[in-house]
Amino acid sequence: MNTSIYLQVLPILSMVITLLLIRKSVDLNKIPGFGKLSGLIMMITATLMIMWVIDKTRIIVFSYLRFEYVLLFFAALLIVIRFGWSKVMKA
Repeated sequence: MNTSIYLQVLPILSMVITLLLIRKSVDLNKIPGFGKLSGLIMMITATLMIMWVIDKTRIIVFSYLRFEYVLLFFAALLIVIRFGWSKVMKA
C-alpha cells in the first residue's frame, strides 16, 4: 500500500503520450478496432482514477443508501466520463 505516486501515474501518462505521438503520424480511424480498444482503455483509466481519488481522500461514507444505488451512481459517473471523453477526442 505504500506505492509511489510515480508508479501509479507514470504508466497512464506514458500511454497518453504514446497515443499522441502515434496520432501525429497515423490516422487512428484507419486502424481496425482502435475505437473499441481506446474506449476500453479510457473506461479502465476512469475507473482507476475514481478509485484512486476515493482512496487518497480517505472518504468514509456512512449512509442509508442501498449498495445498488451506489453501483448506479458509479455507472452513471462512468457514462458521463465516457461522453466527455468522446466529445474531447472529436474536437
